[in-house]
Amino acid sequence: MIDLHTHSQINNKPPIIYFGRLTASKGIDLFLRSIKLVVEKDLEIAPNIWIVGGNNHEIAKIKESVECASIVNELESKNLIFWWGHIPHEMLPYILAKCSIFCFTSQYEPGGRTLLEAMASGLPVIAKPHGFSRDIIRNGHNGYIVESNNERDWANKIELLLRNPEIRQKIGKEAKKTIVDNYSMQDFFQKHWQCYSLFLP
Repeated sequence: MIDLHTHSQINNKPPIIYFGRLTASKGIDLFLRSIKLVVEKDLEIAPNIWIVGGNNHEIAKIKESVECASIVNELESKNLIFWWGHIPHEMLPYILAKCSIFCFTSQYEPGGRTLLEAMASGLPVIAKPHGFSRDIIRNGHNGYIVESNNERDWANKIELLLRNPEIRQKIGKEAKKTIVDNYSMQDFFQKHWQCYSLFLP
């Protein structure tokens, strides 16, 4: 069994998490660029970074990519980043419970199960306006919507939550309430089907 406590204590701060496929369409490069700005501005508030998803080949590809290589090297040199790879889905709630913020940087998304799971775990989310986020996030109430791909805009929202634990807790609480009040598993699958059916012939 992986010791979650050990992996969350690199700098005694709860991690900020990305989970999903490690592809350009999911915005992993935007996530890393945004974190880099936060770290460069103030190392004192720099969070641990957990990246969940991808096999060894996919992780290596991200680490070696033109867009991410130098950023990954910098974050790894500061012992800030941990690559989980693929995990059993039943482990995800335990991992999310250790985290502080979820970034939903997907460049295109018909639904967004990861967004719902993060919110259900009580995490404040920062999200692109794609998939479910357009319908369920009330900006500044139960999460934040960032329209742009500008890493500075994302870094500003990340920094806001890192510096203000009371805001982070309030938004996380409202995020969880949103899911509990509005989304049963039946709702989840029905909404997924509605999204995907739009693309069927």
